[in-house]
Amino acid sequence: ILQPVLRGIVEYKEGGYVKYILTLFVIFGIIRPTVLLFLTESAIARYIRMIPVELMSNSCYMILGHYLANISRYKFKPLFMLLLFGFSGAICAIVCQLDALKKGAVNGILYDSNTITSFLGAVSLFLCFKHTNWKYSPKAQKRIVTLSSLSFGVYLIHPFVMTRLSSILNLTILSYHPLISIPVNTMIIASISFLITAIMVRIPIMNRLWKL
Repeated sequence: ILQPVLRGIVEYKEGGYVKYILTLFVIFGIIRPTVLLFLTESAIARYIRMIPVELMSNSCYMILGHYLANISRYKFKPLFMLLLFGFSGAICAIVCQLDALKKGAVNGILYDSNTITSFLGAVSLFLCFKHTNWKYSPKAQKRIVTLSSLSFGVYLIHPFVMTRLSSILNLTILSYHPLISIPVNTMIIASISFLITAIMVRIPIMNRLWKL
């Protein structure tokens, strides 16, 4: 629904306000929620909560993706970005495990799109792929373009797929060992989401909506 609005934002004055929006997003949409996770009852947290700014992280992630893909001219070493991705994932896993052991329950304290580890992981992986010199055959390129055209639909549909799998089949990352459940469940959810999206884009009205 918001896609036409977001496109208008990134195209207005040739993206002149994108950096400003992304700066606010990083401060109030990423750093602020992360800090509040660890300072829940402190005086500093009370002052931080007085700042009445909450940004829609998913929408800003879309703007960030557009900026990194089409506007940013900075160059990054793919290996460094891959290491940063691994580091952010490791920090997330360690902190979540320590928090679970301390509280006696699993709540994934850093397992959220609004945390600094998820932000760094998403950005670093995106930049790693962007700055790697990939060489594909024409057939492989065609398949990649096809999958890429479906990615926005997968992004929109996957929460629904996750909810239905959880409610109907009780399939979550805690259904069995996380080292197995996370990659396996990811593949299952992604495959179903791609399939649903591929069907929906063949419907004339839905196809037009996807291309807005």
